[in-house]
Amino acid sequence: FDTGTLNGKYVSFVSGERESWGNYESGKKVGYWKEGWASHYKQREGNYTYGIMTGEWFFYDTEGEKLFCSIFNDQGEVTKSKKIR
Repeated sequence: FDTGTLNGKYVSFVSGERESWGNYESGKKVGYWKEGWASHYKQREGNYTYGIMTGEWFFYDTEGEKLFCSIFNDQGEVTKSKKIR
């Protein structure tokens, strides 16, 4: 925290296992993130640009197998999706 705002590396845990990790800048997610790894809820990985999902993101099932990939534009809108299995 930096004066009440999240800044820097972030890691959360569920039942002792890493759930989500990445970085914050001025309270917004930035750069590469992995989310939902312990709970398998919305398990995904990709990049954020000041809190907005951008670029290529991979989404997984509850077994950790890739389901699909989506491409997000700079506004966080899906421009393309491809089913992996």
